Amino acid sequence: MQCIHIGMKMFHDDAMRSFPPFDGLIAFEAALRHASVTRASAELGLTQSAVSHRLRKLENFVGTPLLIRQPSGLCATPAGIALSNELAGLLDRMADFRALCRAAAPPPALKVGVGAALADYWLVRRLPDFAQTHPGIPVELAVREADAHARSTDLTSRWCGNQQRA
Repeated sequence: MQCIHIGMKMFHDDAMRSFPPFDGLIAFEAALRHASVTRASAELGLTQSAVSHRLRKLENFVGTPLLIRQPSGLCATPAGIALSNELAGLLDRMADFRALCRAAAPPPALKVGVGAALADYWLVRRLPDFAQTHPGIPVELAVREADAHARSTDLTSRWCGNQQRA
């Protein structure tokens, strides 16, 4: 495995960035989108109290109120509007993180250990259909003698033909 250093500091100093509470950002986005702590808590699977605590923690971090609570629902303060404008794009990019990481990593191969007879008479002619159906899964085929054991495979098969087992 190759490691790449991307310039991250491995120690803490006074110049270290201070990140906002991510759970507060998620709660803020949901509460503002729904204009309601109640509906945000239902979406996030949290209690209203938990969402309110996260919002308060975020407001304490930025040092100013972000939401105005009115009888008709929530609306953003000027600081909340500024945060909301930046947060929308950030959350969209964060949603793509998983796909980016998976695209950078080579897909794991399916390792199949199989005897020569089973490979020749059954498996080999089915591999093109598997490859077409599952194009992202490479297959490593280990054809072996009937009595050998393949220990580094995900699937090992033995075909005994018409032999009966005791």
